[in-house]
Amino acid sequence: MPEGQKPRMEKGHLDRSEIALLLLIALTLALRVYRLDHQSLWYDEGVSLHCAHQGLRDLILGRYVENHPPLYFIFLHLWMALAGQSEFALRFPSLMCGV
Repeated sequence: MPEGQKPRMEKGHLDRSEIALLLLIALTLALRVYRLDHQSLWYDEGVSLHCAHQGLRDLILGRYVENHPPLYFIFLHLWMALAGQSEFALRFPSLMCGV
């Protein structure tokens, strides 16, 4: 092995920098999830909620999303069918994209 190079870690083992990165990501996730539904909906979140409540066919055809591509609203429609109608459920997909 050339001088100055570290030996490769075995498969399945994490080094310190990878552990630190995972801990940092977990911390940022925890901080963003904390009190996620504490404030009421903002205007744009209300519009997203309204669009997500429309029928799936109407969302695909773009009838309610005006100048925006419908993929986010289709995903939100399906997500809220699984996760529920709460403010937390509405904000969670955007939170995950931000982490």
